[in-house]
Amino acid sequence: MNLLAEKPQPICYDGFVPSARMHIAEGVMKIINVNKLTSAGCKVNIWIEDYFACLSNKSVGGMEYVSSVGNYSIEIWKALGMNLERGKVEFLWSSEETNSRAAEYWPLVLDIARINKLNSMSDSDEAAQIIYPCLQCADIFFLEKWLRRWSRPSAMSMSMYEGRKDGGAFGSAAMAYVDFSMGNRCGLLDRDRSGLRRWSWPSAMAMGEGREDGEALDLQRCRMWASRSADVGEADICQLGMNSREVSALSSAYSNYIKEKHRPIILSNRVLPDLQQGKEKVAKSDTLFAIFMDDDEVDVNLKIKKAYCPPKVVEGNPCLEYIKYITLPWFNEFKVERKVENGGSKTFTSYEDIIADYECGELHPSDLKPALSKALNVILQPVRDHFKHNAHAKELLKNVKKNGKRRSAKSGLFKETKSHPFDPTKSNSATQMSAEEKFKIVRSVAEECLKEDELMNLLAKKPHPICYDGFEPSGRMHIAQGVMKTINVNKLTSTGCKVKMWIADWFAQLNNKMGGDMEKIKIVGEYLIEIWKAVGMNLKDGQIEFLWASEEISSRPHDYWPLVLDIAWRNNLNRIMRCIQIMGRSEQDELTIAQIFYPCMQCGDIFFLKADICQLGMDQRKVNVLAREYCDDIKRKNKPIILSHHMLPGLQQGQEKMSKSDPLSAIFMDDDEADVNVKIKQAYCPPEVVEGNPCLKYIQYLIFPWFHEFKVERHASNGSEKTFTSFEELVAAYTRGELLPDDLKPSLSKALNRILQ
Repeated sequence: MNLLAEKPQPICYDGFVPSARMHIAEGVMKIINVNKLTSAGCKVNIWIEDYFACLSNKSVGGMEYVSSVGNYSIEIWKALGMNLERGKVEFLWSSEETNSRAAEYWPLVLDIARINKLNSMSDSDEAAQIIYPCLQCADIFFLEKWLRRWSRPSAMSMSMYEGRKDGGAFGSAAMAYVDFSMGNRCGLLDRDRSGLRRWSWPSAMAMGEGREDGEALDLQRCRMWASRSADVGEADICQLGMNSREVSALSSAYSNYIKEKHRPIILSNRVLPDLQQGKEKVAKSDTLFAIFMDDDEVDVNLKIKKAYCPPKVVEGNPCLEYIKYITLPWFNEFKVERKVENGGSKTFTSYEDIIADYECGELHPSDLKPALSKALNVILQPVRDHFKHNAHAKELLKNVKKNGKRRSAKSGLFKETKSHPFDPTKSNSATQMSAEEKFKIVRSVAEECLKEDELMNLLAKKPHPICYDGFEPSGRMHIAQGVMKTINVNKLTSTGCKVKMWIADWFAQLNNKMGGDMEKIKIVGEYLIEIWKAVGMNLKDGQIEFLWASEEISSRPHDYWPLVLDIAWRNNLNRIMRCIQIMGRSEQDELTIAQIFYPCMQCGDIFFLKADICQLGMDQRKVNVLAREYCDDIKRKNKPIILSHHMLPGLQQGQEKMSKSDPLSAIFMDDDEADVNVKIKQAYCPPEVVEGNPCLKYIQYLIFPWFHEFKVERHASNGSEKTFTSFEELVAAYTRGELLPDDLKPSLSKALNRILQ
């Protein structure tokens, strides 16, 4: 009420998923509601959810088909009389609008994902279905904030540029629902005392059946529904279906989290049922029990004739629902033509009168159904005429029907763009290497290679392959990340490879590293780069490029996000959950929706960076394999080659990898000499035991690759000094007891300190 009294032209959102032929609720009910809004002075933005159509697996022909369906829908609304005068209604395509404002939209999506728990889901659910509600919720805030120029940024935007402002837990609360009764059907235009034209309350009440609701959010339910959420412009009013109220509750909870005072008002309209008994909503897949906007007269008559319509029964009667929500609002009357002996013709001007006659048996289904068919055909005739005589509309309908009949493999949202070749300086010594020499060096980087024959073929044919390596700026750098990465990257560049170092700042925030504070994450990223510079990473000749994920993704959102969504679309939850090890988490951990985004994004990074080789740790193997599986799915022949390097263990017994939370388990790149000496002295190093001995692993993967030898200094009584030139030689001496931990540890400490100095 306050909005309508204070603002002469509220901005309203309405939207639809262009998924197939349009049923009558989408066509006629939307026109009725939109025209009511524009008659009250509102401006309506209709959001064409083309991304969502693919995400919700409603498209069998990809984005091209979705575009045809969207334009076909617009032609229907034009033909039927949607009020498009003077820009009162604007059609906006989600893919275009979100790409054009990606720097605002996607941080908002990720922020919502980061604070929402992953509740009970089916393993067979597509990952896209889990992601879907976060996009829907983000749409509401994206629309609300855009015209206000982000006067109050999202929680993620705030943390990206100002540091974290609020670490409060995510909660649930009621959205600003409007409670209204369908009994008030009159739309009145009044003038308030200021003379401004405004929408009267009865007209607003006639839009739907929402109610105030503070129920806890059930994300499993809301993921199932195609929300009508808002996206571009300032949304004062969101005109949604009743099946979208859970997403609205999610938006309310997020409003509370970011302490947003301005909230769009939600008008939840009725969802029209199927013509069968017990079907709560129209199913496009069951063409015999749904009226479509392009149905001919015979089709309509047949469908209404077969419709469920028990005598004297109002509850659950779809024919009465069609009269209530379509024919009466359209004509403001319902005319029944019948013989005198059956009561004669009668015109009803209110739904209550129809119900009264129907319940007492004075109005029979055999009289009601023909009258309903006739009324529906009168409404649909202008659409038929338009698609018969307008060449453009006729072609659109042909494409929609043709593609709608076929069921093919998913064609996807993502279309790959051509790679730009790397041309390093001609003086690079790698040009003198044979393919076999390059293979030997590159292969030495990895504990496992998928696959060696593909790697050999790549190195023989491509002089400068693109290698992908990445890191999450999450805190102090341990020695494996510092020294091992430097060793591996320098090996790759020595063979002519170009290495793209992906600074996964957005990923660190998704994984709630540094408390999700982007400012701190940026500082950590710069700190890590300085360490690699100091330790000797080969940054000459431009063969190594550091790329910040947030900057690169924001600069090319139209390449990145369709790719990520396509990966999510093609994989079920179970497959994505197997990848969460990449975040240092297990499947038993309590997860947020962000942890579903994360593997899809990391997999997408490989293709976004046009990588030929992925050089990551064994703990990242599963997501790298996901990338190869994705190639199979999209019929891509050139798969990324996976080089999975060894994971350096923690210094304590039984620690498979270093833990930053346990300082004694890891050597950090900024440790001083005393710290290194203490940690190695306390490290697990049983005499004559090689298996599970972290000190020997440090020598194998750090000292030998760095110095190409390991020098042991000891008294003559203990065997005198000895220099080992191979790890195998050292292991043999250690297992025979010729080299004791008391001699090995000081030598290891000395070598590590030389590297770190």
